[in-house]
Amino acid sequence: MRAVLDRVPPAALVEAAGRLDEAHQALSAAVAGSTQAEAGQAVAQLSNAARTLTEVHGLLQRARALVEDYLARVVGGPQPPPTAIEQRRASGARSPAAARREPGRPPPPPQVQDVLDDLPPKVPKPNPEGR
Repeated sequence: MRAVLDRVPPAALVEAAGRLDEAHQALSAAVAGSTQAEAGQAVAQLSNAARTLTEVHGLLQRARALVEDYLARVVGGPQPPPTAIEQRRASGARSPAAARREPGRPPPPPQVQDVLDDLPPKVPKPNPEGR
């Protein structure tokens, strides 16, 4: 979320609002005294765009503050105990799935290995003939 908020820096929104205001003033002066409806609509639309941009800027500032507050609470809060997978990795123990892997076969990606590590061990057949 932070990456999304960083793509729209607050300074860019402030600059855009300033340019919209300048455009609004210039257009208002240019069409002053005009009787054409389109001229009045253009001025109204620029005014509406400036107001909307100001609202968006406020919303983004609020969202940024909420995200930063959330991240500070998550990062600063107590850390959960390590999972069984993390404990095995830290101890250097091989997983049951890793022990069953065929020799010479490359290891699976970490996400797949995590799932394999969580699987229960294979249940042996009751007898060699499978009866």
